[in-house]
Amino acid sequence: MGSVMYINNKPLSDFNADMLLGYVIGGNDLKNIKSSGRDRTTSKLISQRIGEKNISLKVDFYGTRAERAKNKSQFDYECIKDIVVLSVGDGYEYHVTCTKLGDESPGTVMTEAEYTFSGFKKMGIVSIKAKEFFCLSTTPRTDCIFSVTVGRTTARYRLWNAYFLNVIAGDKIVFDGVNGRILINNSPRAAKCEWIDFPYLVPGTNTIVCDDTVTTEYYPTFL
Repeated sequence: MGSVMYINNKPLSDFNADMLLGYVIGGNDLKNIKSSGRDRTTSKLISQRIGEKNISLKVDFYGTRAERAKNKSQFDYECIKDIVVLSVGDGYEYHVTCTKLGDESPGTVMTEAEYTFSGFKKMGIVSIKAKEFFCLSTTPRTDCIFSVTVGRTTARYRLWNAYFLNVIAGDKIVFDGVNGRILINNSPRAAKCEWIDFPYLVPGTNTIVCDDTVTTEYYPTFL
């Protein structure tokens, strides 16, 4: 038997299967744009894009041939459900998409299949109620969700780098950079907001500009 693995919070035992040892988690590809003058020995980094990690692993399915086929089909369905959350026993979550469903190698008592995924290495969601806090991530930006209850009625209410217009004391604002939403009292209200970018955190100390104390939720994300 191999390592402990969960897919979308379901153990492989639900599929009468097991992940083999020797899975591979790749690094992050970097796409850099640099600039340097003619005949210069110094260059400047203009921009940098961090790519996703590639993960490859093998799964063994057990039972009769018919049971193996059914369980593999159910496992494959989990692999194509939007963003997949994988746990392979190393203390992290991998929020990924499947890039290849397993090639089958049927045997007498088991069927081996290899899968590949691409995505990001994360920890479970963190929730902090403070205006200043330390972000655990090592990626340059980490998507986050800001939630706050407006303390006083005002024509322009600042939350991070956004301004919400004509808010009333008691309004509940959600500025959601994880799911791409702007809500006031649980209703879409992007038209009442002046904004350029959805919220994100940077590694280390972050200060959230707002008159009221904000609750921040994020998945620590790592290179």
